Parts: sequence; structure tokens; C-alpha cells
Amino acid sequence: KDAIGRGVDVKVVYHARSKNPAKDKTREKNEAAIKAAGLEAVVTPRKENPQTAIMHDKFVVWLQKQGSGDPKPVAVWTGSTNWTDGGVYGQLNVGHAIYEDDVAATYESLFDALRQDLDASDQKKHLAALTPVSLMLPGEHKIIPIFSPQDSDTMLHLYAGLADNAKMLLVSAPFALSPVILAVLAKKRDDVLRFMLLDKMGSLGKGEEVHMIQGDPSDSIAVATTISSPLHDFQGKILEGKEGFHHAGIHIHSKIIMVDPFGSDPVIITGSANFSRNSTEENDSNSLVIRGYTSVADIYATEFMRMFEHYHFRAKHEAAQGSTKASDKPLGLVEDDSWSDKYFVSGSTEEKDRRMFAGTM
Repeated sequence: KDAIGRGVDVKVVYHARSKNPAKDKTREKNEAAIKAAGLEAVVTPRKENPQTAIMHDKFVVWLQKQGSGDPKPVAVWTGSTNWTDGGVYGQLNVGHAIYEDDVAATYESLFDALRQDLDASDQKKHLAALTPVSLMLPGEHKIIPIFSPQDSDTMLHLYAGLADNAKMLLVSAPFALSPVILAVLAKKRDDVLRFMLLDKMGSLGKGEEVHMIQGDPSDSIAVATTISSPLHDFQGKILEGKEGFHHAGIHIHSKIIMVDPFGSDPVIITGSANFSRNSTEENDSNSLVIRGYTSVADIYATEFMRMFEHYHFRAKHEAAQGSTKASDKPLGLVEDDSWSDKYFVSGSTEEKDRRMFAGTM
């Protein structure tokens, strides 16, 4: 509303499907907010079939006027962050700004399709032409948008193939991962190091794969673990009372796969799309595949490990409460350098950890 008052041309597409009207009040909330802000003239509802799909895009395209010509797209902001109190204050989320004209123009085309409120069949045909997906990435370093819904799960096989060839893999997943990706994570690989940041252990499925992943010393898993505190109570109220029913109680909401983040050819997959069949073939969603941007990979990996260690420590702290085993209480600091000895034991997982983070493997 403020931007319109400054003379900015604003257009908005909003979620207006009613998958379960008795439970999902998203449309009602959106339309009440639109009316309260006086934005009826600039909004377009997205309500086409199938009603079971979720409006899962969250992005903004910035167009700027060049001289006397028409405004041209110059940047886009996208990511996993819902524009809610819970999305901003209650969850781990990511927002990514890209100042590249071609990427912004591709997102503008997606926005135009959403404004047309195409049905699923027409939308899939449009997106297949706009952001075609293959099992291999282009060789050059670039940013590649991928939009959903699609007619097939090719994008999941692309991600699985990237993960299968990784020496180091960082995965953040709030919901159940596709069996296509789980099959790769379940492979025992002595030469690989994998870190998984999950909202719940259920993200790894319920079959044999979850036991194999948990039992592999190459895999380190951190699950959102809360510790009673005033901050926890504040966060819990936000997630329970103000977030949509799909996301109530969710703490880890970022959807990220990082392949070899400390190498010369890192790949980052990030965006609004979950790594699932529904997200790929049913929902409106978008992802970025970012190849070769080492400075971006450094930022993502640093933030990922900050949160991974945060939740990993909480899980250990929780496990140690009430335990009588000394091995369950590894929470004190060692005052000499003996803590580092295990990282120099040849062939150990800790040695591999040290070398991966030092970029020497």
C-alpha cells in the first residue's frame, strides 16, 4: 500500500484455493487482509484446479524503468519464507535475492502465468517450456530456476544424481524426502560426508532406508529439538496460533541441498519447493539451482552448520537429561587440546570431517 502511494505499479497473486474450507482458512485470511489494506484493485486470486494443490510460491520480482521505456525485471527475491509471523520469527527459513536480469525475467514469466490462473494441465505445459529440466546440469556456472508443477519427477532424479556424486552433502528438509532421494542417502559410502538438518526424523521416511541412514557413520543428523525456555514458549505460540495448519509446530522450514560446498564447483538447491512428489507434480512452487558460486556456497554452508550444531547440541543435551551413563553427558569443555586428537586418527570419520571442512578432500 505504501509503495502504491509512492507511484509504484504493484501486482499481487494470492492463494485462493479451498482444499479443506473447514480447516484451511488461508483464502479467508488473505481476503480479509487485502480488504483491510485496500488492495482489491491490484490483487489476483489463484484458485484453479486441482484444489488439493498448495499455492507454495513466495517470491517478489522487481522491475525498474530504464529511461522512457517499459519497466524491465532486474531482480527477484525468493525462498522458503512464508510471509507470516511464524515464517519470519518462528522457523528456520531462507530468502535469496538475485540481481540478474535473465533470472528475474524468468520469474516475471512465472508470475504472469500465475495471474492467468491456469489449470494444472496448461500450467505444466507452460512451465515445461519456461524452465525445462533434464537429468544433467549445464556445464557452466550459472543460476537455473526450476518451477512446479511438472508432468514428471525428473527434477527429483536430477537432485538425487547430484547427491549421489557428492563427496560432501548438506541437506535441510522440513518434510518427508522423496524415495528417489532417500535411496541415495541410504547408500553406504566411506568416502562421503553427509549432514542432515531435519524438522522431524520422519523426513527420512519409515522404511529400511531410515535405519541405514541413521546407522551410517558418514551421516550426521540433527533434528529440531526444543529446550524449555521463555524463547521456546514465545516461538511455540507463534507457530501454533498464527501459522497455517500445514506448518503449525514446524521449526526447520528451509529446503536446501548443498553438494560439495567447499569445492571449486559447488551446487546449491534452494527455494520454496519441498523435495517430494507432491511438491514437484502438484503444487505451485519454485527452486533455484546455483552452480559454481563459491561465495554463495560459503554463506549457505556457514549458516547451515550454525543451525546444525545448534540443534545437534540440543538433542545431545536432551538425551543426557536423566541418564546415568557418563558417555551421555559430553557437554563440558576440555581445557587442553586433547579434544582434537580424534580428528587426526587416520581413516576415522573425524579425520574425514576435518579434511572436508578444510577443503583438502
